[in-house]
Amino acid sequence: MKLITTTEQLRSFLGAAYSASDDINRIMPYLDLAEDNVIAKALGPELLTYLKDTVAPNESAANEHYKYLLGLIRRAQAFYGYAAYLPYATGNDGNNGLQETKTEKTQPVRQAMLEKRIAATAENAATSLESALYLLFTKAENYPTFATSATYLAACELFIRNATELKKACPYTRGYYRLYLSMREYMEERQRKSIVPALGADYCEQLLEAQKNDDLTEAETRLMPYIQRALGYAAYEDSMMFLNVVQLPSGGLRVLSEFDGINNQRALSDQDKLFCEYKRTVGLEAEANLKELKRYLDAHADELPDYIPTPVENRGQTWPVDNTKYKTIIRLR
Repeated sequence: MKLITTTEQLRSFLGAAYSASDDINRIMPYLDLAEDNVIAKALGPELLTYLKDTVAPNESAANEHYKYLLGLIRRAQAFYGYAAYLPYATGNDGNNGLQETKTEKTQPVRQAMLEKRIAATAENAATSLESALYLLFTKAENYPTFATSATYLAACELFIRNATELKKACPYTRGYYRLYLSMREYMEERQRKSIVPALGADYCEQLLEAQKNDDLTEAETRLMPYIQRALGYAAYEDSMMFLNVVQLPSGGLRVLSEFDGINNQRALSDQDKLFCEYKRTVGLEAEANLKELKRYLDAHADELPDYIPTPVENRGQTWPVDNTKYKTIIRLR
């Protein structure tokens, strides 16, 4: 069974943006596209199949947790489907403001208005999906179908499991699921190269398991933001060359995934001074966060009994420098 089957269901999420008199079959292919390209990848086949075959057909008798989740997923699909539909919304679409045939009461839609609607729809789609995913990760015990799925278990192999956690670690990312998805392989590589050596392989596995089971100690809970910031900023720097970066009218930058936002601004590259300065800033923050993680680990090693601290002689020089071990000090001016 489809998650959205009637115009009434669709309008409960899109409101006046979609006409009550329009035939839902016109937008249905785009709703299917949203399900296949976005929803299925985000939820995984196990949970999506359960929602479609078990929850949706018997919604009135469904578990309250799954019923609430179904509403969130439907809202995300509605906006993702509508975003895919908008560029092809030709002809008279009733009362949704997309008339392309001129009558006494209607005027052809302006291109700027269409672009504004596409941008707003993409924003709503991204935030709607992330609301559902954040619920699943923070309340996984209420959704056993998801908690035992390959999608959830794979996400739990990273210290940053969803876009909301990524935004908290690196605010530049703005909490978009598609941007998180674009950065995922960079986070995997950066965790392997930087985080695992800093923590130690055994302790890293132990922390990941405790995070998945919501069983972190107080000391480990305090440690987690340092790990996530180091991972988030480093992965963001690594991925920037492969993301879509646009310059806003205000002169600032916005980094997008391929879907999150309309590409109606000037795209930047590594040849642009503004982009290079931005990337350099992120890189410096990434380096600083990794050093901060290492300092925190060594300073609080007594609170983390399973962490093996760096030998004192191998630690980086701290300030102020201890001059007592030198026989002669030469000052340069």
